[in-house]
Amino acid sequence: MLKDDKKRVVFVQNGDFRAADQRIKGGRGETYDAQAYSMNVVERIATKVALTAVVCINAEAQHDEILPTGVRSIGIDDIWKKKNPFNAVIAQLKDLMPTHLILRIPSNEIIVWSIQRNIQILPSFADSFTFRTGARGILDRLRVKRLAKALNHSSVRIVGNHNIAAAEALAKIGVRPEKILPWDWPRSPTPQDFPSKTAAGTKPKRLIFVGSVSEEKGVGDILRAMAADPDMGDGATLEVFGSGEIEDMRKLAAQLGIQARVHFGGRIPHADVTPAMHAADAVVVYSRHAYGEGLPGTIYLGLASRTPLVVSDHPMFTAYFEDRTDLVIAPERNPDALAAKLRELFSDAELYRSLSDNSSAAFNRIAHPVHWGDFVERWLHDTSEDRDWLDARTLPRWRSGQPPDL
Repeated sequence: MLKDDKKRVVFVQNGDFRAADQRIKGGRGETYDAQAYSMNVVERIATKVALTAVVCINAEAQHDEILPTGVRSIGIDDIWKKKNPFNAVIAQLKDLMPTHLILRIPSNEIIVWSIQRNIQILPSFADSFTFRTGARGILDRLRVKRLAKALNHSSVRIVGNHNIAAAEALAKIGVRPEKILPWDWPRSPTPQDFPSKTAAGTKPKRLIFVGSVSEEKGVGDILRAMAADPDMGDGATLEVFGSGEIEDMRKLAAQLGIQARVHFGGRIPHADVTPAMHAADAVVVYSRHAYGEGLPGTIYLGLASRTPLVVSDHPMFTAYFEDRTDLVIAPERNPDALAAKLRELFSDAELYRSLSDNSSAAFNRIAHPVHWGDFVERWLHDTSEDRDWLDARTLPRWRSGQPPDL
């Protein structure tokens, strides 16, 4: 197949594409759900167009390298530490001169810059657009108002967000629903890969957290719950897997006197996550409302593991799940309530068994059938058939109760 020598496609994303490529091709596996799938989509595009580049905004190391697949990976510093975070990205875009830009972070500045230069842009997010309190909340609302205005510009044909609730969050901030397309990743493993569990294991009970290690993801609150109720599960232990504020959380565990019951394991290969969850007695996803969740992969993996989940009442979770039917829901920022919910789960064998049994139905309900790769490649191909395909899968169609034939 001849390459389209007019298309110059650039992705802007979190995560280091080159480092992930080296890990996966070196046999060390994925670090998160569908990582290899998303990279394969980018690599497939690289065989069809003049340029395919990925600008990585928080790379493990600065770099600018054309990989064997033909993808140009550009790693820049963590932009979130800078006063004007998107200037560094725009500087790269000026050099790359894209015709098509797939933007995986919600940046009004990059969208406006692209519109002004007639660059075709596909915003593809996994965000829920939550607001902080006080003066910072006013700034959040102003930022989101500007973002919605940019996304509604006629040059932006379609906007993606991860799954239905996050798509509704875009509509809530003012983006026109007919422009919003919910998408998901293909999921593996599934609940069919693990047996249902009839009861929690022997004492002490084992909790597991997987994800970004930070206060906003609720790790500190999980530690405080363990300290607030020492008898919870007769001295429950906690395994924390992921990167982030590990030293801060380690110090907090020591201050609370529970350091012997907490293990920080760092990142582990994606293939090891669900077996580790299955071996635990509860999977905890206790994100604070301020954290801009879409629908985290750890919830899919927790359901796949058949180990009951205990989650916060984050709006992106309560949009999908019912307390004590699909999983257990505890109010955010409330260690005492979290401890009580865990104690309830471990003491009620029937509840525990039913949540494990029900995980398959919950998993199937949240696994959205429109996959990110199809969404991106249809947008790039841009025939009338592709445009019709995209239009048939926008938010009003899912709201109608008559989803498209898939």
